Order: sequence, then structure tokens, then C-alpha cells
Amino acid sequence: MAKKIEIDEVVTEVTEKAEEVTSKVTEKAKEAGKSLYSTLRKVFLASLGAAVVAEEEIVGVINRLSERGEIAENEAKEMIKEITSKREKKAREAIDKIRTTHTVKVATKTDIEALQEKIDQLTAKIDSLKTEETPE
Repeated sequence: MAKKIEIDEVVTEVTEKAEEVTSKVTEKAKEAGKSLYSTLRKVFLASLGAAVVAEEEIVGVINRLSERGEIAENEAKEMIKEITSKREKKAREAIDKIRTTHTVKVATKTDIEALQEKIDQLTAKIDSLKTEETPE
């Protein structure tokens, strides 16, 4: 039970560090005024890097416990498999979120010019209707 607590403490510590790194990268990207996609990409890459570091730390602890005979080798392998599987699932989810967010269409200069043209046409039409309604 003490080994489970030790692993949980390492997981908690590494997770907190990963969140701190992610937060700092997000803050820096916002300060730099990067595009949404660029910001998300940086956050994702930082999070992925932090997750990989966390996974390596946890795997190292599990391997050391296994080498010392404090946990069974098959139990260690199962724990490592579970941790790796969870990280891969989270990474896939993050990639899907970035792809979904990246598909948001941003107005181009041409789009804005076309809208301005329509606004000008509608304004002219409204003005002409106003002059038609004005009794003389």
C-alpha cells in the first residue's frame, strides 16, 4: 500500500508540474498575440511533452519498485501499459480538439470586402426607400 501511495504522490507531483508548464505556455502565447491555432498547437505540444515526461517518471518509479522486488514484474508491466494507454488516449482527444477548433472559419479580407459591398448596397436601398416615402 505504501508503494501505491508513493506512485500516487509522484503522479500528482508530475501532473502539477505539467499543468504549470501548460499554463505558462498558454500565458506566453497569449502575450505574444499568436493565432488561435498557433496557441493551441503550442499548448498541445507543451502538454504532450509534459505528459511524456510524467509518463517516463512514473515508468521509472514502477521499474525501480519492480527491480527491488517491491511489486511483481507482471503488475509493473500492467501498470505501465495502463499509464501509456491513458496518455495516448488523452493525446488523441487533444488532437481532435485542436482539429475541431482549427476548422473554425475566419473571415478573409475578401469576405469582409464582400460584406461591406452588401452593406453599402442595402444602405443605398434604404436611403432610396426613405426618399420615396418622404411626402413632398
